[in-house]
Amino acid sequence: MTIIHDKRLPPEYLEGLKGHFPGADLLAFGGMPGAAYESISCHPDIFLFELDPETVIYAPGVDPYLLGAIRKAGIKTVAGSEIPGGAYPGTVRYNAVRVGDNIICSWGRLDIAVRGRIIAAAYNVLDVGQGYARCSVLKLSEKALVTSDRGIARSAENAGLEAMLISGGGVVLPGQEHGFIGGASGYCGREKVIVLGDLESHTDGHRIRAFASERGVKLLEMPGLPLYDAGSVIICGGGLK
Repeated sequence: MTIIHDKRLPPEYLEGLKGHFPGADLLAFGGMPGAAYESISCHPDIFLFELDPETVIYAPGVDPYLLGAIRKAGIKTVAGSEIPGGAYPGTVRYNAVRVGDNIICSWGRLDIAVRGRIIAAAYNVLDVGQGYARCSVLKLSEKALVTSDRGIARSAENAGLEAMLISGGGVVLPGQEHGFIGGASGYCGREKVIVLGDLESHTDGHRIRAFASERGVKLLEMPGLPLYDAGSVIICGGGLK
């Protein structure tokens, strides 16, 4: 199993990942110089999009060593067309999330190669106003999610998904007022989700735990740590299916 994380992830969170995934190959993602503003410049979900459990689409210029490690984990890599950069919305070219047969995204802002692959795979597109769709969605399963974005919750429910709406804030993102709940997580598959921090630190933490438990989803938390938006952790091989 290979786990891709922001290279600036604090040591205590790295230890948390090692504790939950002993033996996993942890790869620090360094982003690309000048491609995105500082607070998100090393966030994996700004440069990588998981089309399905076997395919990752990447922004041009992503470290070849990292791509090689993804391929070694049995995941196919596909080159995107654009480098995400500048101010929002130029930073959201790859920031989308698949939940079941649905892709939640701000459709017109996605990289053209990403859109082409989504169309070819015949996914149902949930076009939302929030460009940072991946950051905003805590994916619990192929049928359920948690978000603080009303538009995403409404679109998900209209598509037959179970969506829990929570309050915003409660997530640390250095350089910003706050981060997003999805950015503080990683979908492991098999009814497991890694959480970067302790849900006790969030106003709706108990509700999130109950919502997940009712659906048979195990949340792998890091006790005593505040929730930390690291642009998601991306898990390749052994954990996605």
